[in-house]
Amino acid sequence: MPLRLYRRPGRRHFYVRGTVLGQSVNTSCRSDDQNEAAQFADALHARLWHGGLVPERSPLTFGAAAKGYLAGKAEQERRLVGRLITLWEFKPVDTIGQAEFDAAAAALGVIGATANRVVFTPGAAVLHWAARRGACPWLRLERPKAARRRSAPPPSPTEVQAVIDRLDPITAAAVIVMVMTGARLGDVLGLDWADVDLDQRHVSLWVFKTRERRPVALTDAAAEALGSLGPRATRQGLVFPWSTRWRFYTAFRAAAPGFTAHQLRHAFATWLLRAGVNPRRVMAAGGWRSERAFAAYVHVSSAELRADIAALPDVRRRPLSA
Repeated sequence: MPLRLYRRPGRRHFYVRGTVLGQSVNTSCRSDDQNEAAQFADALHARLWHGGLVPERSPLTFGAAAKGYLAGKAEQERRLVGRLITLWEFKPVDTIGQAEFDAAAAALGVIGATANRVVFTPGAAVLHWAARRGACPWLRLERPKAARRRSAPPPSPTEVQAVIDRLDPITAAAVIVMVMTGARLGDVLGLDWADVDLDQRHVSLWVFKTRERRPVALTDAAAEALGSLGPRATRQGLVFPWSTRWRFYTAFRAAAPGFTAHQLRHAFATWLLRAGVNPRRVMAAGGWRSERAFAAYVHVSSAELRADIAALPDVRRRPLSA
């Protein structure tokens, strides 16, 4: 049976199979280009015809696959994959399965959502990169289930004001901008002066989560907080000088032990809704794309619910007439 090219379902690369002088062949050409694959098959046929053996390819290791996958990736992703490289660097990718992922999570001491973020998601991304190149089968993993936690109510204006009063001016300005715009901490820390127009009370905010810009209107309090960070002549580069968010957290956690920085985004939505602002306008102001995502930020107290249902008509069972 002469050698012929074929493709396996779900694989990009060509494979070659057949028989030459009684020797069976079924191997990957490691190329998705038909001409290159045909050249590989011809060279293999000639080698076998003159008494050679089917070349054994060295298995692709996780470390080598990770190097290819990480080309051009962000630093955060490099850190996550780097943890797995320390565990699996020389392990062939076609030998990594569910048991290895579970063992890696146990070795790193992570469970639930954290295990998904630091083990399963980056590890599966590397293996899928290798699978698309024919180095291993496509792996379907059973991921750990994250425990559902009830969202804590957002801080009140009085609580936020008390925290701002305890903070240094720079950290206080970041808190004011967050709670007055609904922006996430990472987006605020990435804010550049070139994207801020205090005269027009406007910011062009780069949202790292969605990888796009959104226009943000500034309240007088937010504009005043940004303006207090320095004279106009010095407003260049990043608005906030911290190189990492942990420097922000050090000051914030000491001043606000009762809630997290992300709850300021919850407060932004809840305060506007309680003030009677249309929910769709709140969604637009905070950059929420769907009602389902926005619903997680809506907090209604029992007292507010009782006040709302008080508008219902008074319907009771009356005693029967004698």
